[in-house]
Amino acid sequence: MSDKWRLLLADRQILWGKNDFPSRLMSLFQETDKYQHDGWAREVDAVNEAARQGQPREFEAFTDELETSERFGYSTTAGVVLSRLKLMGFTPETSRRSMAEIRRSLQKQNGEPDDVLYVTPAIGV
Repeated sequence: MSDKWRLLLADRQILWGKNDFPSRLMSLFQETDKYQHDGWAREVDAVNEAARQGQPREFEAFTDELETSERFGYSTTAGVVLSRLKLMGFTPETSRRSMAEIRRSLQKQNGEPDDVLYVTPAIGV
């Protein structure tokens, strides 16, 4: 069995992973952002209780009716995430500087001059 996670922006998946818990990503969320489907949680509790009492029970069809993201997860607004990123020091300007530094470092590792600027041609020219 493996662990899977998805990051959604509205209904659009923008990032996903498997077998690797995104701890840095999770630092954007707080306990108050957590949600779970109560019916699903009750079903899980019932199955676990039956197993503890030595009466193994199969999950019923209910568990298959829900998408994983409907069962449990974290949810907040884009504005809240942007505010939290800013508090953590992630601003557009710091991101640009960091990306430029990474690019210069890669150029240096590859023996390329670090003052070369790569520009793609304009479309339709």
